[in-house]
Amino acid sequence: MQALLVILGVIGAVALALLLVWRVLATIQARRAFAKLEKEQQNAKCVVPYPTTFMNPMYGVKT
Repeated sequence: MQALLVILGVIGAVALALLLVWRVLATIQARRAFAKLEKEQQNAKCVVPYPTTFMNPMYGVKT
């Protein structure tokens, strides 16, 4: 019985370690992708700002 608990404990510890490694690698990859995105946005020259207001051509027209 005690051997079974040891085996289950080792399996659980290995699973937790793998989850931790996966999370760290995913975080590193996400930070690199975000940094690349920010760098591309700063270097973008063809970005056209969107207008903040919309003028309705039919507003105020009396028919």
